[in-house]
Amino acid sequence: MSNLALAEIKELLKEQVRHFTPLSLQIKEIIFLKNTVMECEACGMGGLQVRPSCEPNPCHPGVQCSVTSQGVKCGSCPEGTEGNGTHCSDVDECSVLPCHMGVRCINTSPGFRCGSCPAGFSGPQVQGLGLAYARANKQVRVQT
Repeated sequence: MSNLALAEIKELLKEQVRHFTPLSLQIKEIIFLKNTVMECEACGMGGLQVRPSCEPNPCHPGVQCSVTSQGVKCGSCPEGTEGNGTHCSDVDECSVLPCHMGVRCINTSPGFRCGSCPAGFSGPQVQGLGLAYARANKQVRVQT
């Protein structure tokens, strides 16, 4: 390779370096632009505080939502369910054996009900919501 060719290559490399911004400078520019956009109230990215709201309701259906100084607060789960108010799940009232022995307990969502008394027996068909109700209202059957 001749000295003239090397000189031309060197000149081309210098020209290329002048056209490219160093990576560190590009990163600084990107950070500056990002911060500018984040702080721009007109852009809707910063300066505006999002206030907690019950619309749309973040709580489980049927649970009261209220806005407090600490944010949104959900009330207690409905009877027959348990959870934190945001998420509520059915409790199994049949686990406390509210139905007479030999009578089927049907866990519904929410609540429970006892099946019919077997042949030769009679009694009320018990149904309700919640563990406290199931414990306090056991099915009684009487032989007929």
